[in-house]
Amino acid sequence: MLKDLEKRYIDFSVRILEDLRSRSPLVHIISNAVTIESVADMVLATGALPIAAHAPEEVGEVTSRADSLLLNTGTPDSQRFESYLISGKVAKEKGIPVTFDPVGAGISRFREKITKTILDKVCPRIVRMNQGEAAFIVKSDKKSLRGVDSLEINMEKHDLERFARENRVILVVTGRTNIVTDGKNTFETLLGNPVMKRVTGGGCMLDAIIASFAASSIGSILDRTVSALVLYNYLSTKLSGKGIKEELISSVRNFPE
Repeated sequence: MLKDLEKRYIDFSVRILEDLRSRSPLVHIISNAVTIESVADMVLATGALPIAAHAPEEVGEVTSRADSLLLNTGTPDSQRFESYLISGKVAKEKGIPVTFDPVGAGISRFREKITKTILDKVCPRIVRMNQGEAAFIVKSDKKSLRGVDSLEINMEKHDLERFARENRVILVVTGRTNIVTDGKNTFETLLGNPVMKRVTGGGCMLDAIIASFAASSIGSILDRTVSALVLYNYLSTKLSGKGIKEELISSVRNFPE
């Protein structure tokens, strides 16, 4: 059952979707090669337009034309690393909101280097991660991940708030409890998401909605981020279990019905 605040964010998401569908902002995705099709389809479902350029020779130019940038390190390599930094630099210079998903941060030295470099050089506006990734980024804990999945831990809210405040970033941390915080304002929800652990790319599709909502001009970016999370979790609880990805994308595309 939705709480009153969750209902308000669901209502707010309707206004954001109307804005996206009327303007069709461009979302530049440099993402996980395994799930890029689902990510692009989810961006389209919101009403935004995706482009998945990842070659270093063009990413800067593409980002300069975009309204939002999504960086996902699910399948990192040296070329993508270069592209993350080129695009991130352009986005930072032009004030384009960057959503960063540090997939598997800390599971290898290469991912650790990429994560820390993006946080330091790009200064993303939103960082979306699971509890294990948060434990590494906030507390340098490398024991909280198995592959790219999080073990059953729960980060202390005050640690997340401190990190968000000190780094001027919005953190979206998913798990048993979902938290969004900018260090000053914190939203928590127990509204579950059965897709996240059952489907490859569940988190990546959440990234897509967050990055699309970041491109909207409605409300604050914090409220848009919370709305993206609440809408995604709410719709995921209504799935029948068959063709989950397609059903979830269709639910966003047709929302509100």
